[in-house]
Amino acid sequence: MATFCHQTVCGYSTKQKRLLPLLLTAGLVVVYSPALAQNVTSSNGPGETAPSQSSHGSDASSINQNFGDIVVTATRSSERLSRVAASVTAYDQGKLDEEGVRGIEDISRLTPGVTFTNTGYAGRTQITIRAISSEVGAATTGIYIDDTPVQVRFLNNQSTNPYPEIFDIARVEVLRGPQGTLFGAGAEGGAVRFITPSPSLDRYSMYARMEGSLVQHGAPNWEAGVAVGGPIVEDKLGFRASASYRRRGGFIDWVSNIDGSLISKDDNYRTSFVSRVALKAQPAEWLTITPSIYYQETDENNAAMFNERISDRGEGRFNLAFPQRSPNHDKFALPALNIQAEIGDFTLTSVTSYLWRKGHAVADFSLTLPQILFGPGELANQLFLPGLPGYKQTSDYPSKQTSFTQELRVQTSNTDAPLTGILGLFIQRSRQRADQTLIDPMLPDLIAAYFGGAPVEAVFGTPMLSPTVSYAATAIGKDHQDAIFGELTYRLTDKLKVTAGARIARTKFEFTSFQGGPWAGTPGESSQGTQKEEPITPKFGVTYSIDDNNLLYATASKGFRVGGTNRPIPVTTDGCREDLAAFGLDRQIGPYNADSVWSYEIGSKSARLFDGKLQLFTSAYYLKWKNIQQSLPLPRCGFIFIGNLGSAVSVGGDVQFQAAFSDNFQLSGSVAYNDAYYDKTLLGPPGPGGVPSILVSKGNGLGGAPWTVVMSADFNGDVFGKEGYANITYTYNSRNKRRLPAQDPSNLSFDPEAFQVGATDLLNVRAGVRLSGLDLSVFVNNITNESPLLYRNNFAAGLSVFMNTTYVPRTFGVTGTYSF
Repeated sequence: MATFCHQTVCGYSTKQKRLLPLLLTAGLVVVYSPALAQNVTSSNGPGETAPSQSSHGSDASSINQNFGDIVVTATRSSERLSRVAASVTAYDQGKLDEEGVRGIEDISRLTPGVTFTNTGYAGRTQITIRAISSEVGAATTGIYIDDTPVQVRFLNNQSTNPYPEIFDIARVEVLRGPQGTLFGAGAEGGAVRFITPSPSLDRYSMYARMEGSLVQHGAPNWEAGVAVGGPIVEDKLGFRASASYRRRGGFIDWVSNIDGSLISKDDNYRTSFVSRVALKAQPAEWLTITPSIYYQETDENNAAMFNERISDRGEGRFNLAFPQRSPNHDKFALPALNIQAEIGDFTLTSVTSYLWRKGHAVADFSLTLPQILFGPGELANQLFLPGLPGYKQTSDYPSKQTSFTQELRVQTSNTDAPLTGILGLFIQRSRQRADQTLIDPMLPDLIAAYFGGAPVEAVFGTPMLSPTVSYAATAIGKDHQDAIFGELTYRLTDKLKVTAGARIARTKFEFTSFQGGPWAGTPGESSQGTQKEEPITPKFGVTYSIDDNNLLYATASKGFRVGGTNRPIPVTTDGCREDLAAFGLDRQIGPYNADSVWSYEIGSKSARLFDGKLQLFTSAYYLKWKNIQQSLPLPRCGFIFIGNLGSAVSVGGDVQFQAAFSDNFQLSGSVAYNDAYYDKTLLGPPGPGGVPSILVSKGNGLGGAPWTVVMSADFNGDVFGKEGYANITYTYNSRNKRRLPAQDPSNLSFDPEAFQVGATDLLNVRAGVRLSGLDLSVFVNNITNESPLLYRNNFAAGLSVFMNTTYVPRTFGVTGTYSF
């Protein structure tokens, strides 16, 4: 593999490359030095703040405000971020624009303790907060659009959370650590909240954005969107409406799996359309009614991954050799009604919403399932079946999700009272349906070619379901949650407060499945199961205010994830029967239980150190994760089942800071550390000689980068009489030296090709000028053209056909925004 701009970056070594952010920072200091010298003498006196000049914040005080004094609702009450006794990172619209944030991947890149993995396949993604994550069962991270949870349960390969595109978003809040008391069972590791703008009753506003960019080795990107709002009837009725369209150009070529010839260039392009309409009515001073509807539709033309063996990351050559395209379509609508009433010293809030979502993904299985029958053998290094080169097998994944949510809460509105609190009722009824159909018209030809002319039923014991279908499955999951929750805070002294809360829930999961066809080993069978829980998730905390700008806190809180049931394992080979027998299981495996996390955290928030020039937020935590829901592979069978496998701990801390060196130069960022590992050895079924096998060894890691560093330098100053600015953001993730269970030779799941992400670097630069409400900027993302392996997965167990994902190559672009 060539090393041009990869192991070395355009002539720089790896060590030198990591100095580039500092060199660029120094260079911009030189460029802006006249402006710095010109404006230093006009800075405000000690303790004074200058007025905010734009939504981005173009002076020291406004940027500090975006960091620490942004108002958030992480505790279900409006509160300055610097006074929230929890690990929360928040981004307002100005910061999102400044960093060029367009989606959840960008949010995770900037946020300590958060990892987002996009497999590039059938829309499959995974989000992790403080190492709490799982690829099976219910979600470990809560995903909210305003007050509505939208995360999903894993039912098949297409089950993935819906994430809003970042356009007309007022704020994004990332809550790290279990949020079981206020946010429920879906927030075991934390929550990500996308807060939309509220309509104004007294002021018209507009936000518009256009952007175009060119991807090195790829196709152009572009987007356009506009949001407007204001009063319809002054002080009584207002509106907010927005719409945007984005096209992300591809950079992966689709080539023939037979001869490697080009079929379609830059084939992994993606489009998205987002719209929202909200009204706000205030028929009386004490009553506010806000109905809204959010709609989003995304289309991915082909899988966003590439074949390792026929690509060259260093040369920017990315090739995908599936016999067929793997598109993914997803759309959802979220109507909601928020009613808020101020009654004396209390605020009553009712939130009603209904999520409707429909998806359709297609995946190519042309080598995956045949490998189960034939073993690697002659397939090991092939992109097609030698005995039948034209063989194609398509896995079709239609899905549907509906969810009704009702939350009613009452809370004290006098924050100066000795006793404050919140009491709430939560009801949710969710239904997911995931279908899978293997379109396999050539299976009879395949079996005849490899089994001496035998018919399908002679090998599988079951005939085709139809001339074109070799497998059909339906999984329907229904989640019911009813809960009451509450949290009280008592002021012991002017400086010391204690908090106690709990959520008492009743959860029920009902699962119905059907599967049939040759690959299921049965002409058709149904199964069903039910799993119930009555979890209690408490929270305790103490807060000490040194003064109005310095806070110490300690919390203990619990998170919870609902259990579920397994579908029957298809017994298509002797290997499946032997694997199940080794675990002492039959094919009707049954339910698995809930898992839970206890978190213990201490932290501090200093909002205005050194006369407001430095803000510093710190936290340290210890998490204990018990009865972890995990998938366990049946190695000779090719299928998995879900069980409660052991326990783990996650230990770490993070520091977030922002330093204003002058009115024109600010440095902000975060440094986070996490060490997550299994704390006990978990034994499995007996192996050769009757010695128990090891499923997980003590000390095996959960994955993720131990160290994450984000550094952002902001420059502001006069450029030819106009307000100029520049931003440099550098992100670093270290390599995890702990072995995953699959990387440990002593474990049953050992795979010599098991993958874990190595160290990564990413450097983005943006510079622009502001002309009243118009903001024009140019940017370069991934300026050093990094192409690390972010995800690596074998095409099928035992083969050597590996699929990869990486960063989007170096991208040059221009952005224009207009707001008033």
